[in-house]
Amino acid sequence: MSALPSDLEIARAARIRPIGEIAAAAGVNSDALEQYGRYKAKIDPARLTAPAPHGKVVLVSAMSPTPAGEGKSTTTVGLADSLARAGHKVMIALREPSLGPVLGMKGGATGGGYSQVLPMNEINLHFTGDFHAITSANNALMALVDNHIYQGNALNIMARQLPLGDLVAMGDELVRQPRLDFEDRDSPHSTIGELRALITRHPNLQGVVRARQALELVRVGSDSAPETFLRLAMMDSNLPAPELQLKLRPGDPRSPSADLGYGRQRIAIQYDGGHHLLEPQRISDRRRDRSFEAAGWTVVIIDKADQEDNFAAAIKKIRRALRSSLSESTVTAGFVSSC
Repeated sequence: MSALPSDLEIARAARIRPIGEIAAAAGVNSDALEQYGRYKAKIDPARLTAPAPHGKVVLVSAMSPTPAGEGKSTTTVGLADSLARAGHKVMIALREPSLGPVLGMKGGATGGGYSQVLPMNEINLHFTGDFHAITSANNALMALVDNHIYQGNALNIMARQLPLGDLVAMGDELVRQPRLDFEDRDSPHSTIGELRALITRHPNLQGVVRARQALELVRVGSDSAPETFLRLAMMDSNLPAPELQLKLRPGDPRSPSADLGYGRQRIAIQYDGGHHLLEPQRISDRRRDRSFEAAGWTVVIIDKADQEDNFAAAIKKIRRALRSSLSESTVTAGFVSSC
């Protein structure tokens, strides 16, 4: 029994009908088509000459795909093919693929095997160009805002618009020490002193008071916005202000470090974001945590699930670790019997 060809092999071997033929078979007049090549087109509803009677809708709901990749799209296309084979007039509606999932673990969004939409590669990577147009517009707007802020931010844009926590996170990002291996730079975008000077030059602008408040909370060492928000939540809960990028062996460039922590109490707090789910990173994280634990530290792991309700679950974990550390230090000092 021969092996089933791959999705790409099936797509390349297929004979694709021109989109004009597909539209005519579906009752769409040519004036309503805006074609993007031979096999793709948009439909202008205002130009449809004969409104179709109402049909029936079958919703393929959310599901977890099988290891072979059989999920919503594949099921939808296969179901439509089956209904068409049975003599029904069928049209399917799928969401447009975005490049993040296409180039990541999930893959494309045009089905698979013999239940796929063609041209698969064009639909997944560009389609009619709408996503690219949105991306370009977004990049243009952000470039304008970024340049305005760089030139002195006369409108004080971010200070007027963003909540205090977001302002602090932006400040932390500006003064963060970059990692040369990943970012191709070895100096931060700015310093706390430079940000303070910028605020001082515009004492009467709207939002400057909030900007000053945020700057007082900005710290060097937060590598991501969630780490900033966690630190602020800890301070809002009256926990001691944590140290940032706390090294297990100070002075050793190869020493593992904690995102936040308390050196005196030997508590290492690690925020493990989405990329920590990848196996190579998980192996590195386990090695890091075992190094701290072998040295007698308590390791507290915080992840995305702990962000809910202003890190309420994370605060409980940290309080528990602090109480445990206090009890152990009291026993070690001889004030309380460990028996």
